[in-house]
Amino acid sequence: MKEKDLKKKCMAWVKKSKLKNFWMYHPQDFSHSGIPDFLMCANSKFGACELKTVRGRVAPIQAHTMAMIVAAGGAVAVVRSFEEFKNFVMIFYQQQQKGE
Repeated sequence: MKEKDLKKKCMAWVKKSKLKNFWMYHPQDFSHSGIPDFLMCANSKFGACELKTVRGRVAPIQAHTMAMIVAAGGAVAVVRSFEEFKNFVMIFYQQQQKGE
């Protein structure tokens, strides 16, 4: 699956999921290099998700940005499939609901 198709599928799922106390933003055309594809917040905890194809590589600027997010206490994942995306979002969301 192409990365743009994966992004569309992920966005559609997020819109349908209606998770409480959760928001997700897809920067698209309004961000600069290195910002992950999806930014999320649940109960004041920040997370980010970078989508890649099976062969896709994380660019050095992306790795640097994700390391900064982790250093600030955020959660980060590089996902390569729709299932990985759903799993990351649900685990992130559930942990924040428990206050972890």
